[in-house]
Amino acid sequence: MTKRLCLDFDGTVVDCRHRQMAVLHSVTPKSLDIDRHAIWNSKRNGKSTTDALKHAGLTLSQSMLIAMRWEKFIEDRFWLSLDVVFPNVEETLIELKRRDWQLVLITARRDPDALHQQLLHLRIRRLLNSVHVVDPRKAAPAKAEILYREQPMLFVGDNESDGTAAQLAGVPFKAVASGQRCREFMTDHGYSPIYSTLVECIDAVV
Repeated sequence: MTKRLCLDFDGTVVDCRHRQMAVLHSVTPKSLDIDRHAIWNSKRNGKSTTDALKHAGLTLSQSMLIAMRWEKFIEDRFWLSLDVVFPNVEETLIELKRRDWQLVLITARRDPDALHQQLLHLRIRRLLNSVHVVDPRKAAPAKAEILYREQPMLFVGDNESDGTAAQLAGVPFKAVASGQRCREFMTDHGYSPIYSTLVECIDAVV
């Protein structure tokens, strides 16, 4: 049986917090005082960018405008350069390859070319057997189609959309709390156990 592992990217393989908050800082008028740490925590607890900004005290119109600007620039190649691979992930993927695992990346992005360039820049493309990019507007069903075709032994992701995709495809899912959703949010949505990092997850289950 082929040993195949499917992985989400943002928040699972790479730390995207700095990029997300840097873009937020760049598109927020200097006259508005926002707590980026609080906004990040709100998003990790399931709020949209707009709702997180409202929760931080901005008006609805201010929140919507900033969220629209944030969405416009979040995949800009300059900002993508701020992402870093989580500690020890590269070494873990190398070890999996040595043990004859096939590694498949499935991620939701608007700009596939930028994603592929990012993988090359981060020097991890060579470790992946294949890369699939889906439309963020239909991430769960699109990821589910790929998972159904790939039939991996496991899919690891960082949010409820990844979990839904795995459920739709009938594929085992493991959640990490290193990205878009915190441990408490994922636990409340029925996922258990929740691993702190991808490395911890792989050490435990692969």
